[in-house]
Amino acid sequence: MFADSQWELSYSDNAQYIPLNFIFEGIEPLIYDGSFMEMVAGRHVLNRSDRSIANGFVSFLLSYTESMSEENNERLNSMLKYYISLDPEYFYNGTSSIFSLQKGMDLMQDDTVIPRENYVLHKRYASMDKVSHITDTFGFGLSMHSQRTSNHGPINNESKRLWNIYDGMTYTTAIKINIIILTGVLSIHVLCQEQLLNLL
Repeated sequence: MFADSQWELSYSDNAQYIPLNFIFEGIEPLIYDGSFMEMVAGRHVLNRSDRSIANGFVSFLLSYTESMSEENNERLNSMLKYYISLDPEYFYNGTSSIFSLQKGMDLMQDDTVIPRENYVLHKRYASMDKVSHITDTFGFGLSMHSQRTSNHGPINNESKRLWNIYDGMTYTTAIKINIIILTGVLSIHVLCQEQLLNLL
């Protein structure tokens, strides 16, 4: 809106790029196959699914699609179209914002936007001692004990045992199966039971 005008937003410390870091360095590495990594979801793990949290971020980020440079806007649209295309019905049914619904529908009908692909990275979140590793075939999350983050959340009498997550846990997501290793104990959370049975 203010680009190329006397009111254009620019700062000596490049603070105008903070939203870009928030999206591409903060949120994107924590979503794999349409699911948000629960190791950073806090007490939301009790009342929202990993897919619901990711869907909320997608709905929110659609409002950014007209406020970036052409290059970054292209990258954001590509990322969002990829997430929505994983399960369009889930996005439409789980999004309460009319604005986001319309933007999402327009984005899916825009043939000039190519869904993101070949997203591979290794991201360390040093300030909260978490690691995200994403490849074409699996996503891996590492949650380490940290003095920088709280390991319990006594709000609304919830999350009294968040240390189960924050004192050491690894997550592996692949082929619609969530594998969580906690203090040496292996448990499997089945996201799609039919696909699991086909694998056995």
